[in-house]
Order: sequence, then C-alpha cells, then structure tokens
Amino acid sequence: MKSLLFSYKNLKVETLILSFFIFITCFPTIRLLLVGTKGANTIYEYAISILPELFFAIVTCQILIVMKKGIFFVKLNIIDYSLATFIICNIVVGSILSLDFKLIIYGLRMAYLPILLYWLIRLGILEYFDFRKLIDKIFNWFTIIGIIGILLYFVFRNIMFDMALIINQGQLSEYFVVRMTSIFWTPVVFGTLMSLTTLYWFYQLNFINKNMVIVKLGITFFCLIFSLSRGAIVVSGIGITFLFLCNIKNKRYYSGILIMSVIYIASSFYIVDPFTLTKWLVSSTSDTMMLGDHNTRVKFWEMAFKLFQVKPFGYGLGRAGHVAARFFTPNSRDAVFYSTDGWYLKLLCETGFPGFILYLFFFFTFLFSFTKILFGKVILKLTDKLEFCFFMAVFISINLQNIVSNVLDFSIINYFFWMLMGYSSYQISLNITRK
Repeated sequence: MKSLLFSYKNLKVETLILSFFIFITCFPTIRLLLVGTKGANTIYEYAISILPELFFAIVTCQILIVMKKGIFFVKLNIIDYSLATFIICNIVVGSILSLDFKLIIYGLRMAYLPILLYWLIRLGILEYFDFRKLIDKIFNWFTIIGIIGILLYFVFRNIMFDMALIINQGQLSEYFVVRMTSIFWTPVVFGTLMSLTTLYWFYQLNFINKNMVIVKLGITFFCLIFSLSRGAIVVSGIGITFLFLCNIKNKRYYSGILIMSVIYIASSFYIVDPFTLTKWLVSSTSDTMMLGDHNTRVKFWEMAFKLFQVKPFGYGLGRAGHVAARFFTPNSRDAVFYSTDGWYLKLLCETGFPGFILYLFFFFTFLFSFTKILFGKVILKLTDKLEFCFFMAVFISINLQNIVSNVLDFSIINYFFWMLMGYSSYQISLNITRK
C-alpha cells in the first residue's frame, strides 16, 4: 500500500509539471480568444489572466506536500546563495522604489515568481521522479508546438494571419516573408523555444535512436529558421558549436550539422536566398552589437539609458520592461517605456546598478561552477559530462539573447529556464559532494 501511494505521488508531481508547461504554451491562445489583447478590467478577465499562476500554485502545493520536511535538510551551494541574494534584494529594493502595489505585483509575476520553480526543483523534489524523463516529455511537447507552427504556416495560413493581426494590432511581423509563430502568435517567443529545443535534440544525438532524433532536430531547426528571430538563431549557432566541441568525436553530431545545413539552405531559397539571408543575419546582428545609428532597437536602448542615468538606482518593480510599456506612455518620466528589448537594460532601469551587479554575480557564480565541474578535478561519466554541457549551452544562450531581448520575461521561457537551472544546481552539488 505504501509503495502504491508513493507511485501515485510520484506520477502526480511529474504529470502536474508536464501539464503546467503544456497549459502555459496554450495560454496565449486561450487568453486571446476569451479576453483579447487588452489588459484585464473585469473580474472575469482577471480570473482568466491569472490561470497560469493558479495552476503554478497547485503545482507548488503538491510538490511541498510530497517533499514534506525534506526541504529543510538540503545543503545549499554558492549558486543558491547568490540567486537568493539577487531575488531578495531586488524584490525588497524594487518594491520600495516602485511604491505602487499593482506595478509590484505585475513585476513580481513576470520576472520573479517563475524563479520559485528553481527552488522547488533544487530543494529535493528530484528524489521523487526521473527529471530526465520529464524534460524529454516537455521537449517532445515543444516539438509538437513546432509541428503545429508548420501546419499553421503552410496549411492553415489564414488562421495564423488572423490571429497574428489581432496580436500585432493589424500588422504582420515579417522579414522577407511572414514569420512563423505557431500558437504563440509572436515570433520571438516561438523562436526562443525552438532554439532551446534544437539544442536539446542536437545534444540527444549522443544517446537515443539517431533517425528519430534527426527528424525532431530537423523539425525544430526548420521552425527556428522560419521564425526569423535573429537572436535565437545566433545563440543557437553558438550553443551548437559549444556542444559540438564538447564531444567532437561523436560522428552523430556531424550528421546533425549536415541535416541542419541542408534545411538552412532549402529554407533560405523559400525565404529569399542563402546569400541574402546570411548577409542579413550577419549584418543586422553586427549592426546591433556596434550600436548602429539606423537601428530601431539601438534607438530604444539610447532612450532607455538616458532615463536610467537620471535614476541610476532604478525606478522600481513594474516601472521598466513590458509592464512599463503596458501601464505608461512613451514620454513618461516615472517609468522606462523603451526597455523591452534588452533584459539587462530593463534590470538596470528597474533596480539600478545594485540589482544588475547582483545578477552578474549570480551569472559568474553559475558559470564558474559549471566550468569547475566540467574541467576541474571532479571525474564525471561521459553521460553526466554531456548533460552538464547541454545545461551550460542553455544557460549561455539564454543569457546572451537577454542582451537584445527580454526572454526572461516570457512566461514559458522563464519558468522552463529556472527549472533547468534548479536541476543543474542540484547536480553540481551532488558531484561536488562526490569529489
């Protein structure tokens, strides 16, 4: 009877987490159909809007019930302390600076609530189910999201256009051609998700049925290219290069790179042509990095940075990024409206230099710990080493993309990223203990 109860709890936690990620990928469409694009004003609209948080509360409660008192006996590491310091200081300081309850709630909901999943994973729930199987199921679901994107783009094109026009207020997002969005109806979120999934299937070439993984890799990479999300495409290239160098002897990696090269060339001919597409990717990326005068994103950065200089210790929670763009006008001096295209800039504007420095401390602490595990005296099995390489690729790619986009303000990316990092920290502690 006891073993049956344990199995039930085990299944329920894993199923709840998987169901939560399926739900939040579908939620943009649900909200769009039931509420529209406007902000919530009625009780009904608020009830629909907070469904992801209610679902996450159920997940959290179930995890805490299963973990019981074990949560208090986990030995924390320097990564945990640095992240906890970042969160606590930013929430306290950001709330004091903001002095607006509504903005604080929206700011917490967007950027900081998802980090709770890091702690739920980090503090012991992994003892109750196989996390590797869980993330494999989640990435399989993300691949299905990619297939839906392909069907919408090439078969049910009118539906995609109608939904995208509603989201983008009568305009379609396009470079050369209309960009693929799947059920997110926005290419940046979709492109980022396909970037992570592409990295996962490339990494999985080390282990499981080559042909099936190649198919999944091809699907997600195809979707990534058609999202025409420059940041996601560029960081995917960096992540794939890193994974390749970590196990350069793996012949399957060569097959994966060949398939992606063929897909890239074939997709390029549909979009425009390989030379023009590659030139656009390289030139637009370099122009952004060089702060080109004619780049719209750079102009937004300059406008936001000028406001940051006025208040170098920040404007407070909810007064920067997407929350500020929702509740303030472009000429407002009480918030930084144009800080939606760079997560670090948004962080600077929200909690100033202290918040930014605390995140950098966490970033380098995590990076140092990864490096110490991979290249230090700890002897790892090849499978464990490759797993660390994958999570390091995810960590680097998301943080690089954060330079030009607020990917850690995208609900699905935010929750998933912090869940993976919680597992990484857990594994780092285990391997340091075994040293």
